Amino acid sequence: MRKISETIYFTRAFSASVTFYQEVLGFQLVDKQDWGFATFDVDGSGPKIGLMDEALSGDSDESNSDLPSPRLGIQVASLEKEHELLSARGAKCGVILGEKGSTRAMNVSDDEGNQFFLWEDASGFSNS
Repeated sequence: MRKISETIYFTRAFSASVTFYQEVLGFQLVDKQDWGFATFDVDGSGPKIGLMDEALSGDSDESNSDLPSPRLGIQVASLEKEHELLSARGAKCGVILGEKGSTRAMNVSDDEGNQFFLWEDASGFSNS
């Protein structure tokens, strides 16, 4: 059996990123290792985000300094509320795409440019 445990982002400023994920995005810190890895709980139901110091990436090709960055999709109950909250905390929020009454989405970027895809389902929020 397999289960996704977290989506990992590499970061150049590990301590600052840990602070950003806790204080700006509001994610709960689950574990933090002194060697440069931290895990955050997104919503209490299982999805996790991991942050790892870029030096631990194992990428020995210094000519390729751009690591692929996954984009995490997170369903939310209200894009307007998330936009207001995250913008007030300093996150870079994109415009809300889509029309009320339909599935809508927006991109959110952390302080290093990692992007999240927040989306709202027209039929309502689902915990499943």
